[in-house]
Amino acid sequence: MVGWRSTDVHGLRAGRRQWCTLHNPAVTTAVVLSGRGKCPLDRGLCYCAVQLGAAQMAGVILGQIASGPGEVFSLGPQGHFLWPAVFAAELAFTFLLAFVVLAVATTRLPHSPSKQHFHFGLSIGGCVTAGGFAVGAVSGGVLNPAVAWSLATAIDSSKGWESCLTLALFELAGGVLAAAVFGATHSWEFKKPGSLLD
Repeated sequence: MVGWRSTDVHGLRAGRRQWCTLHNPAVTTAVVLSGRGKCPLDRGLCYCAVQLGAAQMAGVILGQIASGPGEVFSLGPQGHFLWPAVFAAELAFTFLLAFVVLAVATTRLPHSPSKQHFHFGLSIGGCVTAGGFAVGAVSGGVLNPAVAWSLATAIDSSKGWESCLTLALFELAGGVLAAAVFGATHSWEFKKPGSLLD
């Protein structure tokens, strides 16, 4: 899972255009809301639509190949945990993921003697791994509205869809919070290169 994410992050840096997606609508939301022209609203909405469409297809396929996906996967509180714990877990680790993407994949590159920059793939992959391990037992460690959408499609029950929408709201709130904190902590990123303030 970390491999494809790292590859996509590489596209953030390697391409002439700055992409604003990691297949995660919460991260896309954070990049759009952070401003700076990294991802305009219309492009962000298109990315989110594609992310959810791909999640829908993955959920249909998973529902067909998994025997009783509702018995294997569950959305929402895990074990003895309740929704407030899920809210805290998903908000905190989606915030962490989105903030790290903003801080390492959409900012000006630091000087590097080798002209190679690999820190962002490790940073983002580490957030996904840490989030999965830290809150997997609380919320399933979804951290991504598209993953919740895919699992709800596979489970295909009213409880699954309710949980999906609830998780998506928690995760999108984490993306919004990440954009706000990024704006407060990275003010230099909002100055134009070559200006007197640069």
